[in-house]
Amino acid sequence: MPIVAVLSNTSALPSSLGNFASLLGGKDSLGPLLLAFVVLIGLRALLNFYRAMAALTVQRNLIDGLRIRAWHALLHCDWRVLSGMRQSDNASLLITTLDRVGVGIDRSVSGGVAVITLLGVGAAAVAISPVMTVCALIGGGAVLYSFRRLRLRARMLGGELNDVYERIYAELGEGLAALRIIKSFGAERATEQRLRRELASLHSAERTYTRENGLGQVALQVGSAGLLALVVWLALQFWKADLVVLLPMIALFARGFPLLMAIQGCLQDIAYARPSIDSALSLIERAEAAREPDLPADATVPSAHHSIGLRDVSLTYAGRQVPALDAVNINLPVQQITALLGPSGAGKSTLADVIGGLLRPDSGVLLIDGEPVDFSLRRAWRTRVTYVQQVPILFTGTVRDNLLWAQPHADDTELYAALREASAHFIERMPDGLDTLVGENGHQFSGGERQRLILARAMMRVPQLLILDEAANALDPENDRAIAQAVLRLRGRCAILVIAHGGALESIADQTVRLELGRIDRG
Repeated sequence: MPIVAVLSNTSALPSSLGNFASLLGGKDSLGPLLLAFVVLIGLRALLNFYRAMAALTVQRNLIDGLRIRAWHALLHCDWRVLSGMRQSDNASLLITTLDRVGVGIDRSVSGGVAVITLLGVGAAAVAISPVMTVCALIGGGAVLYSFRRLRLRARMLGGELNDVYERIYAELGEGLAALRIIKSFGAERATEQRLRRELASLHSAERTYTRENGLGQVALQVGSAGLLALVVWLALQFWKADLVVLLPMIALFARGFPLLMAIQGCLQDIAYARPSIDSALSLIERAEAAREPDLPADATVPSAHHSIGLRDVSLTYAGRQVPALDAVNINLPVQQITALLGPSGAGKSTLADVIGGLLRPDSGVLLIDGEPVDFSLRRAWRTRVTYVQQVPILFTGTVRDNLLWAQPHADDTELYAALREASAHFIERMPDGLDTLVGENGHQFSGGERQRLILARAMMRVPQLLILDEAANALDPENDRAIAQAVLRLRGRCAILVIAHGGALESIADQTVRLELGRIDRG
């Protein structure tokens, strides 16, 4: 405004701005004023740069903090709660939903900057014409208030988008894991169509939000233009404002109304991202509420020299009337193999999870050499248990990486010894040996080879209890016998619990225990 006054050779400046122009040289102040203008623009550009870098740092810290907190909560969640969650939903939240939280954080920062800038514009406007500024502020506030329903609608659409992303992750996860079955059944077209339907739902939700947001911006622009026209008309017709005052006010309003639009857009985007924040906090709250108890610093679990067992253990899953385990008593002698038999759904895996320290039962105790051990110490007990499940899980990397996962400081001699002990001699015959890549989920190897690698990894940590949960049920007789021979070599080192439906593993058992309807029937 002082520049305009100097160029127009007018003195119609408010006193405060007139004094500022006088300090810079009055009518001869054009050069200093232009220099001040350039300096201010440069400072504004630098502030925007540092603001963008600071916003990125804040955004990444908050998102990564939420992601790590959610992952930590899941890792330390009680298995009974964790196993009841749909893991594709958790994957969707950890990967996609939290990135949408980042959008909300970024828009919050942008909205805050817009508010601060608008306050600066408002302060400058007040210095020029308080009456015109008050009228503009009242009108701008009324415009923002009129968009509250649109913000509520954006929040609802954000919730719908969360649901669609969860379904897409579930569809893709299940499809990628079942590619062999899909192709064998000729179900490629049906599988593709299911994904297309979910993507259409995603497109519909995003299109609806974009349409409503765009229409809102159109209405806001028209309303802002109408408000500006009204203020200018009032200034000319009733307030008789001088041109040197009116032109800067128009410039300030022209700058302020886009800021008003930016604030409305930020508020709407924040409402859109709010369900993502709610989902993340809900998962964290649920998992942390079911957190396994921390071990006391002096917590110890006695070593098993004679037997490991359960006494009067009962467990009923949420939402079920029939107990999975009903007053179970079982004793596993050390240096012996116990075969646990029974029909599917009898509770065999639940019993294995309880005696292995994964699940805390509703009642009963863990026995080590006949002495009760409280299940609050199950995390300490788990460090002495090795679990081999029916579906072998190998991590992407080399054979060495997978074995070192269980014992990070083992040398090659120890690694090869574990492989031989698990009847996995085939690794020594491979050109790359321990550095052989296993492929995704170990698909470079056959099912029997993967299971023997899993057994070798299990034996890298010398356990007191080895649990094989139907580890050989899906294998051919030759691999079944190879696994059984490997287990026989381990018999003198620990207690071994084998869950089986016949086969070589059952035939080598020292004792057989049958479980039906959650109750033990010793064979």
